[in-house]
Amino acid sequence: MPQKEVFVKIAFVGAGNIGESLAKALLLSGFNVSGIYDIDPSKALLVAERLGVVSFGAIQNNKLDCDVVFLTVPDRELSKLCSELVDTGRLRTGMVVLHTSGAFSSQELSAASDIGCFAGSFHPLQTFPDAQTGHLNFINAYVAIEGDNVAKEVCLQIVRSLGCLPLQIPVDMKSLYHAAACMASNYMVAVVDTAINWLVSSGVKPSDALPALKPLLTTTLQNILNHDTEKALTGPISRGDIPTVQGHILALKHKLPNQVNLYKMLGEVCVDIADRRKTITNEQKQGLVQIFEQPTL
Repeated sequence: MPQKEVFVKIAFVGAGNIGESLAKALLLSGFNVSGIYDIDPSKALLVAERLGVVSFGAIQNNKLDCDVVFLTVPDRELSKLCSELVDTGRLRTGMVVLHTSGAFSSQELSAASDIGCFAGSFHPLQTFPDAQTGHLNFINAYVAIEGDNVAKEVCLQIVRSLGCLPLQIPVDMKSLYHAAACMASNYMVAVVDTAINWLVSSGVKPSDALPALKPLLTTTLQNILNHDTEKALTGPISRGDIPTVQGHILALKHKLPNQVNLYKMLGEVCVDIADRRKTITNEQKQGLVQIFEQPTL
């Protein structure tokens, strides 16, 4: 595997949260970050000044001064950006071109591969809401990688240098992988937001709703992380309490009818978990399934 010093220069195209976070993490791990490019020169300058590296301003006006380049731009811009870098001669044979999209694979970089670049994707299974502290989020995080052999070797070295762990994902499974990540992060936010709304609808003051849920949320997440989802599942479905579940559905039909199907869909998942753990009988399972499959009137 190549050593760090082989990567003479690493550059970033895209000065957003993930670009700044990753660039800072690489700098602190001993890599040579040559500079930051962005379509907005002022943004590139701001990030470069914070990192203590060179700002190359707008990519349209400069050559890529690097051996490895990270394209840290929104997913929708990847393919077009890569093609533009090829068409304008900013990519050269032998360069390693990586992107940080979770949903898209290295196939978005086919224009670079076609001219002899090595292409891959490097997606941290983590969230980066704050660019200036995001570098701390790489420690012990998993990173999904895929691409050609050279690109994967580069990704593996970077992953290990940052104190991360690699997840090697098949090219055709990136979207499913990313859906899982969104379910664990974005949809968890949506579930908690829904629970808050239901509490408020039940009469709890809005200012009390999240604090009231906090101990329950904290304990549940700790149980999942310390054990697994099967052992963490409690509540009426885990014990086959059909009347309680029916009461929930009636209450939602009365107060929040547009939320009933959401409750039922997640309830079916809970039934599967309880069934795997053998905390419900087959009769209870069938009774719950029948309730959840009934059309919502």
